[in-house]
Amino acid sequence: MAKIHVFSLAEVRDLSRNPDLDLGARREYRRSKGRGFSYPQERWLYCAAGDFYEGARNPQILRSVFRSALAGGNHELTAWKQSVERTMGAVLDALVMLDMHGRGEYERSAFEYPARTVTWRNHGLRVPVGLVFRDGEERFVRMLWMDRKLQARSRGITLVAAATLAVCEPLGSISAVETWHLRDGERRFFHARDLRHSQDQLDQILTVAEARLDTPPGAA
Repeated sequence: MAKIHVFSLAEVRDLSRNPDLDLGARREYRRSKGRGFSYPQERWLYCAAGDFYEGARNPQILRSVFRSALAGGNHELTAWKQSVERTMGAVLDALVMLDMHGRGEYERSAFEYPARTVTWRNHGLRVPVGLVFRDGEERFVRMLWMDRKLQARSRGITLVAAATLAVCEPLGSISAVETWHLRDGERRFFHARDLRHSQDQLDQILTVAEARLDTPPGAA
């Protein structure tokens, strides 16, 4: 059986922007520096957003739950967490602003930390899933993205949305992926029928990346 390579959200994002990326060298560099893929702000945000939608979309609940998740049971925030709280204030404000014109009824949060790996077309995708909404007969996933490389007009954004749809398969019928770009206060809506065309391109990019990863150094 062929080896299944697993790609994180950051790797899918960067390959979507630059299909010629030397992913092996990137991974080796991260290993040498002892760098993982932890991004706790995302976990705290989805925790607060889930309670926000369950709590009649009350902005005070959003901010209170986020601060509680950030504090982690401590009354005093470290200097780093105080900096995170200041930075994330604008992100939470953007979420509230975008929700004023949001569509659909909240169904549940499908976010998991760490993200589970889903096998898709013989590739492993470790890409987070967000919040599930229903609008009539349509069910869609809303992603809350803070990454500055995942802004509304970022290069390769459609391919990242296509990867998100791929990992939504265990959720049942999902007709669209909605992306909220909380750094620039914009949203995009990608219908599944359009993303499936982009998935063919994503499949090709990942296949080429895997071939490079399987090639011994100096053998290319």
